[in-house]
Amino acid sequence: MSIPKIKHKPTAKETAQALYTERSNKIIRKIRGIDRDFFINTCLAKISKIKKNKEASFDYEHVWILAIKIAATHSTGTRKPDNNEIVGIINSLWRLHNCLIPYLASNLNPFVAIRAMFNQQSTLQHHIVKAYADIMRQSHLLSSSTPLNDYLKTKYGISITTYCFIWFVILTQIAESEFGSTEINLGRLIIDCRPYIKIKDIYQFFKAFSISTSEMPAFFANYTTYDSDFESYFYDSPLKRRPFIHKEMTISTISNNLAFSSASFLLPQLFKDSKEISQTFKKIFTKKFENYIGELLAQTNVTHKTEEQIKDLYRSLGHSGKTNNVVDHMLISPETKIVLLIESKGVEQTDFVKVILDPTTLAKRLEDNHIKGIAQSQQCIGILDKNPDFKGYTFYSFIIVNDDYGFWMLSRLRTLLESPH
Repeated sequence: MSIPKIKHKPTAKETAQALYTERSNKIIRKIRGIDRDFFINTCLAKISKIKKNKEASFDYEHVWILAIKIAATHSTGTRKPDNNEIVGIINSLWRLHNCLIPYLASNLNPFVAIRAMFNQQSTLQHHIVKAYADIMRQSHLLSSSTPLNDYLKTKYGISITTYCFIWFVILTQIAESEFGSTEINLGRLIIDCRPYIKIKDIYQFFKAFSISTSEMPAFFANYTTYDSDFESYFYDSPLKRRPFIHKEMTISTISNNLAFSSASFLLPQLFKDSKEISQTFKKIFTKKFENYIGELLAQTNVTHKTEEQIKDLYRSLGHSGKTNNVVDHMLISPETKIVLLIESKGVEQTDFVKVILDPTTLAKRLEDNHIKGIAQSQQCIGILDKNPDFKGYTFYSFIIVNDDYGFWMLSRLRTLLESPH
């Protein structure tokens, strides 16, 4: 008597991967026969017109940017198709997000799939005001660091202050644009940067952070390791590292929205990508970020206590201040009987973290920052609540990070990490 074989039921990941492989291969075959420069320039022209045509740029723009990468790494043909054919390819590429549908099954947590789409689109909904703020904060926190300045000067020929100043002036030009991309007025840039920035510095800036269409195949070759995985569809474009394109005598943004996101992302990433300086950067930035939060809190009219002062308070209650039970800052409001506990974590998402589709894996990746911060706050509350001075007080805790992780309160995080059953 033979034992019947149990038919393997594909997991959501296997189903999604199969759909992605089949559909993406069809798209690649279509793009492979098209002239590379023609296709890339068509994509760039389309991105430029998106804002002028008042289209939902955040919806389709990431697809045109992804199409540039596919063309740069796969196009070998000579065909120059008409607009309808190219739009058809882009529509097929856009529909690849449907590969997430298996993750919407009733026995799975659909919010992790929604988070992946949210993170993908939020890259191109990055407001220019946030870009300004991030550049100013980077300059404030990092420009005085000798090791980081020395690295940037050696590697890219400019200081942190110069880097941030040039970005600030460029953002001012982009803000005035009526289009989805902007040709940089180099004459105006030089004048606006004088007398603080030399022409040589501006040259070094664009040498490091711009690209031509002919350079794209070699550039993208460094970012193809995970292209066959369907999660890669939701990754940020590598062009965040090269947000400007140079052609003949002009330099333009590839996408204004991408440039806004790049302004916030690029400098920290340069340090984190380097084996030489990454650990030094993390130590410097973590401490600077914590102190920066403290500087802001100290300017309020609310009683502010630092980590060391909280430890002193612990000792008065017979407790020792350990790393796992002390937060960075505390605000006390006797009038409203509220205590705010604040833990700062100078962390940012990687592409991998942005598209994690398994709640267990996501929890592990958040364990050392968000979840650890929550645990610290809870232990802190448990100790301080025994202090008669805080009788009748309500405690709130805040975890401040350097990036938007797609959740803003504990209940939202719990929703992402819980099983639906």
